[in-house]
Amino acid sequence: MFNDPQLDVDEAPKGAQYKIDDLVFTCDNDIMVVVDIQFIGSIYNGFGYDEDDPRNYDYLLMNKECEEFWYMNAQIEHKANHMRKAYNG
Repeated sequence: MFNDPQLDVDEAPKGAQYKIDDLVFTCDNDIMVVVDIQFIGSIYNGFGYDEDDPRNYDYLLMNKECEEFWYMNAQIEHKANHMRKAYNG
């Protein structure tokens, strides 16, 4: 599935570090857009909190009804930028 050239997945699908305006699929198969990113520093690597570790971030996601929800990185399945045309109508 992820070998499809139409998919705009430029990082590892699950566990990636997402950017503002990325479309993502949640684990509940909802398609949402990233509107804010919060460094939470929950994973300690022995020297400090690793800012490159995607698990150290939570994401504020917004659905088509403009409702916003906080999601942990583990609750996001993968990027869905290939669905941008369908999402925007």
